[in-house]
Amino acid sequence: MPRAQYDHPETFDDQAFAKRAGFERWENYPAVNGQMLPRKLKFLYNGTGGALTPGNVYQMIYDGDVGLNPAVQAVATQTIALPLCVAKDATPAASFGWFVTEGYCEALCDGNAVDCDKDDYLTGINAQAFFRQEAAATVRTAKTVAIYADPTAETDATPSTRLVYLLGYPVTV
Repeated sequence: MPRAQYDHPETFDDQAFAKRAGFERWENYPAVNGQMLPRKLKFLYNGTGGALTPGNVYQMIYDGDVGLNPAVQAVATQTIALPLCVAKDATPAASFGWFVTEGYCEALCDGNAVDCDKDDYLTGINAQAFFRQEAAATVRTAKTVAIYADPTAETDATPSTRLVYLLGYPVTV
C-alpha cells in the first residue's frame, strides 16, 4: 500500500487508486455490538449487462479480457467452483465497483423454502441474487459459501438483507 493512504487517509481516493480489476483491500464492516468486523473487498467489472444492487449476490468469472478480468455475472450453475461475491454499492452496467469476497456483509437471504437461522450454512442459487440455507443447515458441503450471522431469523418469502459471513473460497452452484 502506498504511504499516502496512511499519511492522509482523508484524501485517499480508493476509486482512483484501484484502476484495475482484481485489486483487493480489507476494511471493517460497521460495528456490531461494539465489534469491528473485517471483510475483504475486490474491485470488479460489472459484466452482467445491467445495474447492480447493493446486497445482491453475484458470481466472479475469469476470461481473457485484459483490464476487465475478473468480472461478475449473475449466479449460474457451473461445472467448476467459482467464487460468489456481494455488491457493496450500486454499480452501473459496464463499470467497476467494490464487491465483498470474504468476511462480514449484508446480503440478500431467502427464508421461503427453509428459514435461515444464526450459524446456518448458506448456498448460492442458480439465476438468483440471494443466499438460501443449505439442505442440512449445520453440514458444510462443496456448495457452502457463507454463514448466516444475523441474530434475526429470515423467514419471509421475499428475500431480505441480512448479516452473513462470506467464507471466501470458490464453490459450485
